Amino acid sequence: MKIEIRKKFLIELSKIQPEDRAEIEDFIFEEFPANPSIKAWDNIVSLKGDDSCKKIPFGDYRIGIRIKDNTVIFERIRHCHDIYRIQS
Repeated sequence: MKIEIRKKFLIELSKIQPEDRAEIEDFIFEEFPANPSIKAWDNIVSLKGDDSCKKIPFGDYRIGIRIKDNTVIFERIRHCHDIYRIQS
């Protein structure tokens, strides 16, 4: 499975406080590429209405991903209260 990271995702990631960002960066750039199978991660949850859209919780933040043509696309990262109010 290939991995793609959107520019908007990186911009939002850069705005997170460093102490919160370290764990997220470790997952995105090291852990997930080492095992990019969605089924291997039990904390990835499908969103209602669209099985290709999923969220990954990290403390107070949620990573929004989309699965398209055998590619995992990291779309957005927002505070848990804001992730549901945005559109890609």
